[in-house]
Amino acid sequence: MHGCKQQHPPSQEALYRLYWSFAMSVALRYAASREDALEVAHDAFVKAFGAMGDVDPGRPFKPWFRQILVRCAIDQHRSTRRHYATLAPSDDPPEAPVHADQLGALETGEILQLLAELSEPQRAVFNLYEVEGYSHDEIAGLLGIAVGTSRSHLTRARARLQALYHHHIGTLS
Repeated sequence: MHGCKQQHPPSQEALYRLYWSFAMSVALRYAASREDALEVAHDAFVKAFGAMGDVDPGRPFKPWFRQILVRCAIDQHRSTRRHYATLAPSDDPPEAPVHADQLGALETGEILQLLAELSEPQRAVFNLYEVEGYSHDEIAGLLGIAVGTSRSHLTRARARLQALYHHHIGTLS
């Protein structure tokens, strides 16, 4: 870490190699494509290297870096959200939850494929709420949407994942 704080390229490369898989695993959950995930991961490393002087040496790197990754994914979402219409809170479909024990039967790659089928706003809200533990108020602030829209995106994401899960399981049988 000391070498990275000094902008030492070999130290930065070592950190990059050490955390590349982690960065991609987080970025792939949010991104619409592998190319978008690569962009999120690269942007996060650039921001992390630029902010290394601000890191508290007593704090672990990984959670700090995860926050940067999530913020980069949110920034990417914001830059592409103009392509998607926001949903009115009254458009909520009935709740169709996806249970963790159901997804637990799937491989990581299969879960990422299911997440990739969601619209970008749905994927962002689902990940922020279900994986990162943000509240709807926090998500609304991060994404610049109404709280009701956040809830609607989550409900639609769960319903879509439920349908995709049942279709996926049906094709395996």
